[in-house]
Amino acid sequence: PGRPCAVSSCFHSFQEQLPGLLRALQLAFQVYSTLLLTSSSLPAALPLDTAIMDSSQQASLLAAVELLQAQPQLLHTPELAFFSEYLQSLGANLPPKASPTAEPAAEDEMSTAPDLDTTDVVLDEVTVADYVAGNPGQAGDREACMGLASSARQLLNSGKVADAIDLLNQAVLKAGDSARPYALRCQAYVLSHQPSAAIRDGTVALDLNPDSGAALKWRGRAYLMTQQWELAVKDLAAANQLDYNEDVSTWLKQCKANVKALTEHQRQRQQASQPPPTATAAPTGATAPGGFKLPPNMANNPMVAGLMQDPEVVTALQDPEVMEAFQAIVANPMSFFQYQSNPKVAAVTKKLMAKLGGGGGGMPGGMGAGFPGGMPASSAPPPTTTPAAETFSSRTADRYGVDDADELD
Repeated sequence: PGRPCAVSSCFHSFQEQLPGLLRALQLAFQVYSTLLLTSSSLPAALPLDTAIMDSSQQASLLAAVELLQAQPQLLHTPELAFFSEYLQSLGANLPPKASPTAEPAAEDEMSTAPDLDTTDVVLDEVTVADYVAGNPGQAGDREACMGLASSARQLLNSGKVADAIDLLNQAVLKAGDSARPYALRCQAYVLSHQPSAAIRDGTVALDLNPDSGAALKWRGRAYLMTQQWELAVKDLAAANQLDYNEDVSTWLKQCKANVKALTEHQRQRQQASQPPPTATAAPTGATAPGGFKLPPNMANNPMVAGLMQDPEVVTALQDPEVMEAFQAIVANPMSFFQYQSNPKVAAVTKKLMAKLGGGGGGMPGGMGAGFPGGMPASSAPPPTTTPAAETFSSRTADRYGVDDADELD
């Protein structure tokens, strides 16, 4: 406390204070170097009226020393090289320079890119500076265009791609509404590893003729070269439907595999970013004395919970025979009749019925409405019966509003 600058504040503002610290160290270096040159040893004490540095310089020097004590590795920085050399000239042993440590690898496996087949992908594309757009859809010279396109195709077959592009630049100016020169130049740009221009030409060709198999093939190839896998799949699949080709089939297989890998990678990333679902244990029901677990629908029933507090019921359920009967009746209330002839079970069952249903109504044997599976107690009206004397004719006459069924004939 009371010092001009604390170590923590020096560390956080090191970049701002570095020039002042360097000046303080340089000043100290100059002062003590002068003393060493003028005397074989440092004096025991300097005269009191000798002012080597003012208070602000002393504060800066103190802050620099404290910073170096807290962060000795700073002595190896280029800015403090002069001071490190001075300390070593005095015989000081500097701390060893720490070797750079690699950052720990991220544990999130989803940060790694999926394994894709990037065969024939163009990473450093040369842009076509003098791209000739042509005049698609306007009037042209079809005969001259076809002649130039035929000559360009021969050049392509001979491997003279640049010369072929020169001829096709002339052909597209005379193409009018013909897609052929654009599709052919699309192929030429693919062969010269300029996929962006190829995509542009293929798009123009398909606008003029959506069924151009050549434009679909080479634009799909250009999409592959620019890693636009889904668009490549769409074009290459359409091209193969028009005219199957082994090369197109190979490219299509590569693109489909990459699309699948990217889709799976994206699915895993989305799954990893979602918070894990809260694990909730399925209700298993309350445990009654003797280890018998009540079903979930009974465990939440206040009547059953109260029943389990009855000492007589708890004592009765300790008997395996009674417990077996109780479980059977819980699972199927109609099984009550199976156990009513057993006096021991019948006594307990009667008590159960009295507690659950008030002792009457509901299922046979007095099984009340509160018991699982029990029917609600109600005073149902007696069933109506048809008098035996009522005949078919009388019922028919009554239905159709006549005095006698014979009138219906």
